[in-house]
Amino acid sequence: MRTTTAFIVTVIWLAAGGFYIFVWTGWENLLAFTPNEIGDFLAAFFAPLAFFWVIVGYFQQGKELSLQREELKLQREETSRLADQAERQAAAISANELHVRRDTFLRIAEMIIDEQVTLASIMLGVIAGNETVKLTREQFGQGDNYIIFQETVRHIFPENVDDFRNKISQRAYRSKTVSRFIYNFERLLNESDEADPDGLLRNQFEESPIGTLYAGVCLIEGWENIFKFREIPDGPDKIF
Repeated sequence: MRTTTAFIVTVIWLAAGGFYIFVWTGWENLLAFTPNEIGDFLAAFFAPLAFFWVIVGYFQQGKELSLQREELKLQREETSRLADQAERQAAAISANELHVRRDTFLRIAEMIIDEQVTLASIMLGVIAGNETVKLTREQFGQGDNYIIFQETVRHIFPENVDDFRNKISQRAYRSKTVSRFIYNFERLLNESDEADPDGLLRNQFEESPIGTLYAGVCLIEGWENIFKFREIPDGPDKIF
């Protein structure tokens, strides 16, 4: 709009100059001027016009800079929007991967715990007899999921530690049962770290009766306990 107006003003100015020459000076008299006089006349005539175009150019440049600033602002906003969107997508992907890892871990944990129940039952039978195992399994079948581990701990610690150690050493399969129980539980803890970086699952397992039995048999076997959250007992009387 400004450029169009400037051209109109320029045309009017040139027309006015031509009209002035035609009416007041005459084209014949203008051609009779010396070169210096013609130069002075043209300089005086075009100087206002040149100044006018300098002003127009200044405002036009300012407008272009304003448009560039607005374009850069829009680009920054779009870049920020895309970055936020990418961050949300990355967070969603990460959350989905974590969810998948947790689901996979829980399925694996269920199988491991089923085996731990069997191993704990064998240990309970070693120290308390098959009748006790039978009664305890009945309670387990009624929904008391930790009763096997609780009863095994109760019958071994702290009074019967030496008796239990002697009995498991008499049969190779009994010793392997204890070692397998330790291995399974440590696998459970390690895989919980991958599924739950915050450590909530690991802490829950460590504080459970399964963790209590694990701590006890580690003492009996002389294995290094890998608890991170629960205090590691330094003797059979510190298991509970």
